[in-house]
Amino acid sequence: MADELRINMLGPLHIIRGGHALPESVWRSRQERRLLGILLAARGRRVSSEQLIDWLWPEAHAHAAATTLRSTV
Repeated sequence: MADELRINMLGPLHIIRGGHALPESVWRSRQERRLLGILLAARGRRVSSEQLIDWLWPEAHAHAAATTLRSTV
């Protein structure tokens, strides 16, 4: 049987698998974690790449941010 997966989104994003919280070290970056939180909050609704870039990298140049988004996904 697969481990139970729980995701707590109130406050910081916490993922609990099989009764154990995933450590911070599983995330390659803080933005990777924020991206998952955004997509979970969207609950199946489409979120454009432009909106993700605006939320995650608002100061970045559009081309550089698009490249970063692709590598984060």
